[in-house]
Amino acid sequence: MNEEHPDISEAKKKGLIVASQGFPENLDPLKDKDGHGTHAASVLLKTAPNAALLIARVADNKRQIPQINDYSAVEKASTSKFITNVRPSNGR
Repeated sequence: MNEEHPDISEAKKKGLIVASQGFPENLDPLKDKDGHGTHAASVLLKTAPNAALLIARVADNKRQIPQINDYSAVEKASTSKFITNVRPSNGR
C-alpha cells in the first residue's frame, strides 16, 4: 500500500499500522504504487476506522510475484516477529 495516500497516512499517524513487511524484504510494503493494497486498506479503514493493520506485500508494482518469493516467505510469517509480536489493542 502507499503510505502517501491520505487514509493510509492518517492511519499511520494514529498508530493503526502495527506491522509491515515485504516478501521478499526488498519490496517496501508502504511504497506500493500499484494501488490494489492501498484501495483495500482504505476501504477497510472506512468500514472499521480503528482496525489495526498488518501489511504484507508480496507483489511488485506490476502485480508480479518475484521468483525468489513464491510465497514460501509468507508461509513463514505466521511464526515470525511479524505476526507473533502483535497484540490486540483491547488486551485479549
